[in-house]
Amino acid sequence: MKTIYEHMSITQQAYNDLLWKLYFKYCDGQSHNLNDLQRLLANKKMYRFFMVQITGLEVDLIEEMQPYVHLKDGPAMTKLWLKHTNVIHGYYNDALKQQARKLTIINTIQKHDLRLIQN
Repeated sequence: MKTIYEHMSITQQAYNDLLWKLYFKYCDGQSHNLNDLQRLLANKKMYRFFMVQITGLEVDLIEEMQPYVHLKDGPAMTKLWLKHTNVIHGYYNDALKQQARKLTIINTIQKHDLRLIQN
């Protein structure tokens, strides 16, 4: 059985890049500022929740793709994947977000911003 990214006619790396962009956008949509975004992105449980939801969406998507797989239209399948997985933005778990916000970030973005270093 083909993987989802094979149906989309892309490499596993390209698929991972799409997933990362979607996860970033997902966390960004739920964050209040850059530090909050960093905490959400870094939280393993938040990522696990996201991946479980995506996996469920992809199972449904593979069923929906079956009548069209003979067409071998990668761009259309990728567009269908994007449309199908974008509903993730409506899924959230408040308890996980609150737990993620308690994470202590040692190296914050601001501490590494070279523009802030004075000579």
